[in-house]
Amino acid sequence: MRWQLLVPKPPLTMLVLALLITLKANVCFATQHLSVEKIVENNTLSTGQSVKIMLKFHNPFNQKLVVQIKDENVLAGNGLDVQCLEYELPSNKEVILAYDPIQVFTPGVFNITGASVSYENPETHRQETVTSNSVVVRVVGNYSGNSMRGVTTIYRCNGVNMQSTSYTYGFATGGSSFNIQIGSNVQHLNQELNQLMQSVNKKQALGNAYPSQNPSTMVQNNQLPQNVNALKQEMQKQLQNQQVLKNQFLKNLALQEQFQKLHGKLLSQGFNISNAKLDVKTNTSGKFELVYKNSKTGETAIVKGELLNNSLNLNYLTPKREEELMNLLSKNPKFQNIKNQLLNQGFNESKPVFNLTSQGVKVSLPFYKQGLNKTLIAEVVNNSVEKVWVETTHSNVESKKWLLTGLLVLAVVACIILGWKLVNKIAKKLSKKLSRKHVNQMIAEEQKLGTFLDYKKEARAMLVKAKELFNTGKAKDAYELISQAIRFYYANKFQVNQELTNTELVQVLKSKHVKPSIVKLVKECLHVCALVEFAKLETRSKEFERIISKAERLLK
Repeated sequence: MRWQLLVPKPPLTMLVLALLITLKANVCFATQHLSVEKIVENNTLSTGQSVKIMLKFHNPFNQKLVVQIKDENVLAGNGLDVQCLEYELPSNKEVILAYDPIQVFTPGVFNITGASVSYENPETHRQETVTSNSVVVRVVGNYSGNSMRGVTTIYRCNGVNMQSTSYTYGFATGGSSFNIQIGSNVQHLNQELNQLMQSVNKKQALGNAYPSQNPSTMVQNNQLPQNVNALKQEMQKQLQNQQVLKNQFLKNLALQEQFQKLHGKLLSQGFNISNAKLDVKTNTSGKFELVYKNSKTGETAIVKGELLNNSLNLNYLTPKREEELMNLLSKNPKFQNIKNQLLNQGFNESKPVFNLTSQGVKVSLPFYKQGLNKTLIAEVVNNSVEKVWVETTHSNVESKKWLLTGLLVLAVVACIILGWKLVNKIAKKLSKKLSRKHVNQMIAEEQKLGTFLDYKKEARAMLVKAKELFNTGKAKDAYELISQAIRFYYANKFQVNQELTNTELVQVLKSKHVKPSIVKLVKECLHVCALVEFAKLETRSKEFERIISKAERLLK
């Protein structure tokens, strides 16, 4: 038997080789992507302990990469909500970014969602978004009361730097608990916090550049410069002092027998504290207003009072209390006589309005008929009707004439103002069209001559004019001229026979394979200029100097 070796014909051989080469090329030059993993140092811990949450990046591009991170790490009202954080990854293949540890006060199982990371792929020059995995944290133990919790919300992207913290105070005693949200009405605490946060923002503005990061870097308060740490510690110290004072005040309030009975009664009726306004002077003196809410019925109850040297003055309003007050007034002869007289005179009765006063409760019962409104008012102190009187509001023909005259005058003034604004707006639009037409004519004339004028010189002259406009108080016009100078410069540089929009300019830069760092700088300048031009961002001298400096670097 003779064996025969079969060899494909030359054309088929070449085809097979071409397919193999193409397959190999596709494997070798497959597009790479950034990946991110969320990890926790310890996912099982006890109440009072802290958990460290980290993001592990795998950067396959062997170059620095600017990313924008969105990440929410909140455990039972304590943690960090990163709405947008711009961060520069080093060229290392693996980078670990760790947040400040988060203390946990409440037992349970908490599912922390994955982080979302956006970036521009250096190979494809396209925007991509990757999402990390979610993690589960298990907390065992008992509820940890007497604690101040805070969710810090951060937005630091595209030149915008904002940060705010919402604090929640937890307190437990004797079988019942307080969970009080401290809002802007707590004057002393919030004034100090606002002053401190303003100082923090000033420090951040001076040290905007991110420090160099190593593979296991810690984000101390979201990459704040170290010179802010002392201020942060001062803020925490003052916050702790306020916490101790409020803690002692609430304990003294909870020890008051009158308050204990009322609080227990509201809890048994399905009410729980949803908000609080505290004005604490000492641990035994201060004013308070507690808002209770029934999650099933949606009803609201208010407890208001003052603790003065451990002497309690307490008022409250609940739906049932309002019914009791109306029953009390129905048995009061003076109140009923006035009410009957108003009804006999043809007045219609409306729903009563209840307001807590320093002494008791003020009940207002409105009555109305054509052109005349009257309100029957009673003041109740300690279940006793102290005062009853009537307030009258006239609405005669003469007052209507004055009202119509006033409305007519306001309408005329409004028309004048609107007309002036419309004329001014049209003039500005016409000015913009003329300036754009002038730019297009300059470009067209240069291209017709076959040679270009010194477009760099022209663009820099625009920046000089922008500085003059800013110094004379015309900030919007100055920023608009900066944006126009950048577009004019690149339109001439790449010989584009038209004035480019911001979006068109970025597309041109990418098509011409301009360095990503230059494209990023152009986008930042145009973005800030647009925000100022459309009144979405207030500008200051330092911000203007920063943008004009970057524009000058672009127009070299």
